[in-house]
Amino acid sequence: ELGADDYVVKPFSIEEMTARIRAILRRSGGVKTGSAATVQAVNGPLVMDPDKRTCRYKDQEIRLADTEFRLLFILVKRPGTIFTHEDLLRRVWGPEFIGELNYLRVSLSRIRKKLTAAGFPGSAISSYSGIGYYIEDLSEEDL
Repeated sequence: ELGADDYVVKPFSIEEMTARIRAILRRSGGVKTGSAATVQAVNGPLVMDPDKRTCRYKDQEIRLADTEFRLLFILVKRPGTIFTHEDLLRRVWGPEFIGELNYLRVSLSRIRKKLTAAGFPGSAISSYSGIGYYIEDLSEEDL
């Protein structure tokens, strides 16, 4: 009644508990519930705040459309992770858009242009032909 969507009967294994927590976090997109703020996505000097809908690179604000923001946020939350075309399309546009690769190409092209104009290295967002996209981990680089 207070918002729980699952429970575990004792005795339980740590592996099962960890798997359930990961599943809940995956479904929620890493969003904290209640009065706590949504988790920011940070990749080196690139910071995204979903509560304020802001994207900043080295203290310069980058204006993104809602779809562009959601797409970039997914990549920035997990730098170095390759997201498949299908996964990105499902998470940003919905399952009925799987196969519409042009949506990804156009949106990522716009994102790259906006980031590059702010001094962000355009090559940091890369594609794996036929597989998907990823953003490099910039936390260890001196940009």
